[in-house]
Amino acid sequence: EVEATLEVLRDLNNTRIPNWLRQKAMKKVLKLASGVWDRDQDQKAVKGTSAEDNLYEARFSQEGRILWERGIHFSNRLTNFDEGVDRENTVGVYVECIRLWKIVWDHEKLS
Repeated sequence: EVEATLEVLRDLNNTRIPNWLRQKAMKKVLKLASGVWDRDQDQKAVKGTSAEDNLYEARFSQEGRILWERGIHFSNRLTNFDEGVDRENTVGVYVECIRLWKIVWDHEKLS
């Protein structure tokens, strides 16, 4: 599952950014969502953070980066809460997800 900030969603729909560049960013998001990560390009720890923070940068172009995090969250989609079912005895489903925090179009501005 993928979670994204409002800023990321706006960036992916911003028509002032060239279409080919937005498409490259979207392809990288789909790759991250699939769980197949290249350690060098997709899972590089962000400078100034520790390994425990799980904050990474994924390269999608020469200058472009996506700041993302691995996490676990409760999935309403996968948890089946049917009407009439005792919720106290129903086990919720938690899944690994990626959280997209920011798209940086020029990595020189990454701070």
